[in-house]
Amino acid sequence: PVIVSAVRGKGFFFFLFFAEGSKIFWGGNPCKNKAAAKKQSSLGGIRSGPMERWLGATGAYLVAEHGFAWKSPEAAQWEPLLAAPDMSWMEHIDSIFADYAARLPGTVIEHKASSRAFHYRMAEPGFASWLAHELLQHLSESLANQPIEVLRGHKLIEVRAQGIDKGRGLLRLREQLRRPQPEYFLVAGDDRTDEDMFACAPLPHVSIKIGRGASQAAYGLQDPRQMHGVLRDIAAFLAVP
Repeated sequence: PVIVSAVRGKGFFFFLFFAEGSKIFWGGNPCKNKAAAKKQSSLGGIRSGPMERWLGATGAYLVAEHGFAWKSPEAAQWEPLLAAPDMSWMEHIDSIFADYAARLPGTVIEHKASSRAFHYRMAEPGFASWLAHELLQHLSESLANQPIEVLRGHKLIEVRAQGIDKGRGLLRLREQLRRPQPEYFLVAGDDRTDEDMFACAPLPHVSIKIGRGASQAAYGLQDPRQMHGVLRDIAAFLAVP
């Protein structure tokens, strides 16, 4: 009720969700009776291909790889949202990740245009945690002077180019939107990488952290199920002429 009250009364709102871990997908137009008032988008760390397959038919703006690329509902192709950074480090990262994947069965290396991700959620937990710590130390020592950022998420380690994050992606997306631009954002996510997005959406914007842990978000929910409940309540409010 508190979050819904924060949304109520704000005229031009833009819903922005992290669409990987929290799996919060808004399908279709939430504002059949207030079509000019609200819009929706999905901003995630996943690659553009899977995101478009999952959400391309919803009419949402899509932003992939932490803000690196975007696609409007009308566009046929993805476009860069942020300037292309130096990617010369990727070959070295590929080699390091391949060596560690060979030592840890159950790992998956994800190749993105702007980053590489080492997923170990399907590996043996004890050894995976220990090896992930070793991998982080290896990366910090061997790539100290490279134009990269090393992120540790939920059972994954991601190396991405400097200057690419969801906060910058959010601000750049706002510049690209058709007029009139949104007055307010509702942003929600469950990962540490979403903190950049929360920092760029202070009050009176509505930011929601899903899951435990300290956060810059104004509101917190325990799990995706609670977030679904909030969205249902907001949809019910929007359905009233």
